[in-house]
This record gives sequence, structure tokens and C-alpha cells, in this order.
Amino acid sequence: MKWLKQTENGKKIEIQDDDKYDITKQFSSQLQNDEFWYTLLVKNVQAKDYTNYFCEGTNKYGSGDTTIALFGKILNFWLGCFLFCIKSKYSIKSI
Repeated sequence: MKWLKQTENGKKIEIQDDDKYDITKQFSSQLQNDEFWYTLLVKNVQAKDYTNYFCEGTNKYGSGDTTIALFGKILNFWLGCFLFCIKSKYSIKSI
């Protein structure tokens, strides 16, 4: 099982468990003996983390994959605030 991330140029790169990402294999009594949950935690999410993430796995039964899109509106909020602040700061008022 591996986690991948789509880069800005569209390539997939494998994600490692490090300061930015926490990859865990979880066990549960609700699963069969050879079944596991795999999770990816993206820490301190920023706009540059907004992209597609992929989970790919293979076992004796075959292979499978899924795509997860991480997105948000923080960038739009800050851009809107930035434009509003500039407009307010430099607006001309008639006397």
C-alpha cells in the first residue's frame, strides 16, 4: 500500500511518513484478519497542499486505487482580503 501526491506538473510522487505527512496502518476488530485501514494525515494544511492524493494497494486478491481531492477556500479569502485592503488604502475621496 502506498500514498501518492499529484505535483503541479501532473506527475505522481510517493509520499513518505515525515514531518508533513502521517501514514498509519490501523487494525480493527470489525475487519477480517488480513484487512487493515490505511490513513494519510496532512499536517498544517496550506494552499500548496491542495491537490489530488492517491491511495494504491495490491494484495493476493488483486489491486485497487482511489483518488482524494484536498481543496479549500483559504487562498480565495486571503486574496479577497488583500484586494479589499489595497482598494481601501488607496481609494480617493472627494473633499
